[in-house]
Order: sequence, then structure tokens, then C-alpha cells
Amino acid sequence: MAKFKSKGVIAKIGAANPPTTAIVQLGDGTLDLGAREGALDVTTHDNTSGTTDMMDNGFKTPMSFNGEILWDPADTVHEVIRAALEAGTLVYFLLILPDTGAAQTLCQVRVKSMTVPVPVKGKLAAQIGIEGMSAQTFTQ
Repeated sequence: MAKFKSKGVIAKIGAANPPTTAIVQLGDGTLDLGAREGALDVTTHDNTSGTTDMMDNGFKTPMSFNGEILWDPADTVHEVIRAALEAGTLVYFLLILPDTGAAQTLCQVRVKSMTVPVPVKGKLAAQIGIEGMSAQTFTQ
């Protein structure tokens, strides 16, 4: 029977590669590893394949992450996220998955969005959107 660690995902963000500071008070999120775009026709007049079209597998969109943090405006890591959105700064994002190995994905990203509802009663939670700006490195 497979063993499972009883911990959640760990996300880290920062200017260093790889980032070393964890995003505290991280809630649930979604990691999109990207999608393969449509195939490209690369057929030319001098193809050696005769009358067969030649296709390339196309481009892959970068990874993205959307999730929730219990936002603390005074937290230094939360401020890194907000400031990166404001300035358009590229940062590194590392997501460590809770498996029995050490699966993780690392990518240079931009903070695409940060939405902060302003509740009168309830938690101050921010929705963050992170978009990959480079090829990701996935290791196990």
C-alpha cells in the first residue's frame, strides 16, 4: 500500500532561484501545468516526405497557479506578492507537492492578479493568480 504524507502543498516565492521563503497562511489552490496548443503545419515545397504534410507539435502555454491566502498586509511574504503585482516584477515560484517523494515545480512568474474582498465579518482572504513566464522545471 502506498504511503501518503499528512501535509499540504508548500509554496515559496521570491527573487532568489529557488525561492526559500514559504507563503504562510496558504489556502487551497489550483496548479495548471499548461496546455499544448494546436499543431503547426510546417510543410514546405521541398519536403522529402512527398505529398505528406509535416506537422510540429506546437507551443505549450506556461504553468499558472490560482489560490487563496489568508491575507495579512503586514506579512513580509504577502507584501512581496502585492509589490510584485504592482511593479510587474518577475519572481520565482516553487510549489512542493505533498507526495511520498519530493515532487516540485519551479518557474519564473509574474503575479497576474490579486483580489481582496473586504469583509465586515469573516476572514480577510486574498485570491492570487500567478502566471509562468518561463519554462517550468518539474522534478520528482
